[in-house]
Amino acid sequence: MRIFSKIVLIINVCFLVEVFFYIGKFYLTDSDLPQPLDIVRGSIVVLGEIAILVNLLFLLIVFIRRALKVKDNIPTLILVLNGLFFIGQVYFYFFHHDTPHS
Repeated sequence: MRIFSKIVLIINVCFLVEVFFYIGKFYLTDSDLPQPLDIVRGSIVVLGEIAILVNLLFLLIVFIRRALKVKDNIPTLILVLNGLFFIGQVYFYFFHHDTPHS
């Protein structure tokens, strides 16, 4: 479970980088038309897109394990950071209504 929590944290950092790509419009050319991403940026964007699902799965597993009183040795800082990332992901995907071409 410790390794899974660290993998989820890395994927959440990819989400944060994806948001910076979105804000900085790193995916646009001079003519404001989307361009294909290189392998590194494309991989970061894909991991950032699936971050909300992986984070939700992780938080549900942690919640169930805590409800069943199963001992886990996940650092509290990682739990807090993943929870904060999840709140940011829910806001970004469901409540943020800015279009990328504005």
